[in-house]
Amino acid sequence: MKSMRVLIADDDELTLELLKVFVRGEAFVAEFVSGGAADLRRIGEGVVDVVVTDVRMPEVSGEQLLDEVKRQSPETPVLMMTAEPDIDEAVRMLRRGADDYIPKPIEQRVFLNRVRHQLERVRLGREVQELRQAIAAAQGGTVIVGNTPVLQNLLRRLPMTSQTDATVLLTGEGGTGKELFARKIHELSKRKDLRFVTVNCGALSDTLLESELFGYKRGAFTDAHRDTPGLVVEAEGGTLFLDEIGEVSLSVQVKLLRFLQSKEYKPLGSPQSEHADVRIIAATNRDLPKMVLKGTFREDLYYRLNIVPMIVPPLRERRADIPLLANFFLAQFRRQYDKKAQGFSPEAIARLCARDWPGNVRELENRVQQLVVLSNEEIVHDLDAPGEDGTSVLDAGPPFKDAKRRVVDHFEREYVRRALARHRGNVSAAAREALLDRKSFWLIARRAGITGADE
Repeated sequence: MKSMRVLIADDDELTLELLKVFVRGEAFVAEFVSGGAADLRRIGEGVVDVVVTDVRMPEVSGEQLLDEVKRQSPETPVLMMTAEPDIDEAVRMLRRGADDYIPKPIEQRVFLNRVRHQLERVRLGREVQELRQAIAAAQGGTVIVGNTPVLQNLLRRLPMTSQTDATVLLTGEGGTGKELFARKIHELSKRKDLRFVTVNCGALSDTLLESELFGYKRGAFTDAHRDTPGLVVEAEGGTLFLDEIGEVSLSVQVKLLRFLQSKEYKPLGSPQSEHADVRIIAATNRDLPKMVLKGTFREDLYYRLNIVPMIVPPLRERRADIPLLANFFLAQFRRQYDKKAQGFSPEAIARLCARDWPGNVRELENRVQQLVVLSNEEIVHDLDAPGEDGTSVLDAGPPFKDAKRRVVDHFEREYVRRALARHRGNVSAAAREALLDRKSFWLIARRAGITGADE
């Protein structure tokens, strides 16, 4: 992947020299221009990923540069550098379309964090766009989202696995996407033009499961008023996906084993065997080898199913995929519910990545759906929307002390920032309003990373 590029414009040569020191060793490429007369054609061509500009410059001001960047490339983030006393001007720039502002004098940590956040937004937006294109190219085919090595290693096995009729056993925790892998195997196989039929083995009783799979003859039981074919007939020539195979009783396991061995079966109530050409893919979140040792799952059936074993990893083992998945689901639900949400803030993404997600991808999808439905903003910041039980959507958070510290830090930062904005950066006036002495207020501002106030 090519390096991302940041254009930095300022008429102050000392500031530019300082920023050159700040960005040494960073993963992105920084281009520096003196003043606002930047090569805007490069922005329109997508050569520049993020623009950082001073507000006050001769010839072409930061405001004019902002307007031109947004005209040529609305999706390109623009960060405004401004002196702290000019915070009202920064707010005006944000309303005009700027994506963030950086107070002067500039601190390296603040500068790099805000630039990195915008670069991450750009990167995620492009990945989501690539996914949309992949979906369109697949014409409705199954898309499995993720770039982590553990997932890519599994995906690389799919084409070879798909070209045979060997039985596949997908194992992994609930919600990891085992059915998606089963569908993808079917779509890549020579059976792709025929049916992919799913049955949840754990949702049916023994008799119902047997009759659903193999069908039944008229009179086989009280309500059997006519001959009814089973799912093996429906899946003829295609693929039958047996989800939750670990829930099947021993009596039905015997009949499944026979079908796997010979492709023959007997409909319920029939004395004659019938034949079906069906490929079997099974999935479970149970530990089948342990069940074999306990005698609750047949060893011969286990080996028949486990010709091609595939372990689908839990989401906590592929955390780097969480931002991509979250934005993928957000794009889906934004269209479904006609909402404004375009993405997540960097802080929101960080919180999503910090969670273990015991329900895996399915739980993440559900949470993103909640957040999109409850959000009226273009960028989702708040992850504390209430769940069904009234708790936070992300109720499993950090330890109490860490959570409290983050809340307090956020409150102090926002309180000080707004107080300074009301008093145009005057620390003394802001401190009087807060009923704090000037030094205490100034120390809080420094701790919150708000610099440039009249010290």
